[in-house]
Amino acid sequence: MTDAFLNEPRASDDIVPADTYKPRRSHKRPPLDTGFARVLFAEDRQRQVADSLQGVILKGGILSLLTLTIYRFWMKTAQRRLIWRETRLDGDGFEYTGTPLELLIGSMIAIVILAVWFGFANLGLSYLQLAAWQNFDLSIFLFPVILSPLVAFAVYRARRYKLLRTKWRGIRFAMDGSAVRYAGHWVLWTVVQILSLGLLTPHKKMALERVMTNHMLYGDARFQFDPPEGALRHLTAHWMLPWLTAMVLFALMLFGFYQADGFSGGFFASLEQQAEATGEDALALKLQAIFGMAVVPLVLVYPFYLRYKSREIAMVLSSRRLLNARCESRLTWGATFKPLTAYCGYWLLLVVPVSIALGLVMFMAFSGAMMIDGKDMSVFGGDVQPQLFDSLPAKIAVYAGLYFFYGGMVLFSLWLAGLIYFRRLHTFICRGTVVHNLVSLNQVRQRVRDDQIESEGFADALDIGGF
Repeated sequence: MTDAFLNEPRASDDIVPADTYKPRRSHKRPPLDTGFARVLFAEDRQRQVADSLQGVILKGGILSLLTLTIYRFWMKTAQRRLIWRETRLDGDGFEYTGTPLELLIGSMIAIVILAVWFGFANLGLSYLQLAAWQNFDLSIFLFPVILSPLVAFAVYRARRYKLLRTKWRGIRFAMDGSAVRYAGHWVLWTVVQILSLGLLTPHKKMALERVMTNHMLYGDARFQFDPPEGALRHLTAHWMLPWLTAMVLFALMLFGFYQADGFSGGFFASLEQQAEATGEDALALKLQAIFGMAVVPLVLVYPFYLRYKSREIAMVLSSRRLLNARCESRLTWGATFKPLTAYCGYWLLLVVPVSIALGLVMFMAFSGAMMIDGKDMSVFGGDVQPQLFDSLPAKIAVYAGLYFFYGGMVLFSLWLAGLIYFRRLHTFICRGTVVHNLVSLNQVRQRVRDDQIESEGFADALDIGGF
């Protein structure tokens, strides 16, 4: 790895140096003291932290492949301990006390809950002839709706778990409240978001963040969600550019299809003919086509969305108060744009050699399977499928080849995401954030008892827990 690869982002990128930092005046607030404490991540140690993180992810990823993903809980715990330790507020690092066993238990609980949830959901959909075993093509579009409350439940539990397993200056964070009640808020706001065609997305974000922040604690002190004056109006103004651009592009695409065949002939008629020939659901094919069309405007507006996202992250952080201490965050477009472009660039640069190496492993597995069954590649016509082999060892060899190829590609993507994208994003966010009146936290004391219920890492089992 080059020095540029390991040391970026530089201290001059998209942040304000500590000696020239001045609180922004774009939103009115109560007067704050002139002193502030900076949040820093691996300051002057980016190379060493990158090397350590790379070793953790590579070792954990390889062992995860060999253990059918079970070791990923140990890998995630090691990652968090490293990131928490290197993130410092006023010179004091954070401590992560979670264990891999808690995440493993959460995984088992998640599997049971998912099975029961989807079982009852499909039972209900069966009365409408939309269950997975009745109309799989159309039920795919209902899965996100079915999963949405569970995702909200998991997001709340993810933050609760990480707070309960985080200490700063020896005092533990915590979170109370109900994940079920939060899931209800999520569902209601999602309905509002859909009915507004996405226009009220900033309102949903701030409302849900208010619910979570007001249930967060540090010792015996409770956080408060206190946005600056005009914060929601400011955030909505930044959201209008990506939203309007996406709506206009999508409307133009739909209008072009309507002018071409009126949604009844041409392309859509060919989809109906395809459905009759293959037995697929015509409505499902049309929905797939429409969602496919939506991908184009979404890709085109994504850079503008990243600009909004940087403002959203900064606004959420700047709205948090703990006693008299308050966060203030200033992030530019580059804070979200640069990590993503770096990740995409390195992925495109490395994907070919990685694919070739993994392809050789898969080819060796296929060759071994053909030797076991005494078959030739010409028999398969270049399409090797496990069911085409006779003996069990040959089928196992083919499945192993496929598992290591696709699993290796996923591992490669996650390794690069952890080393490039999340590390740089975390660095930008930390360097763009300060805390005012930190001295007021000296009066905080550890709570006599922290409620550990529902803190076993359920969300991490769904990989919703995040980096």
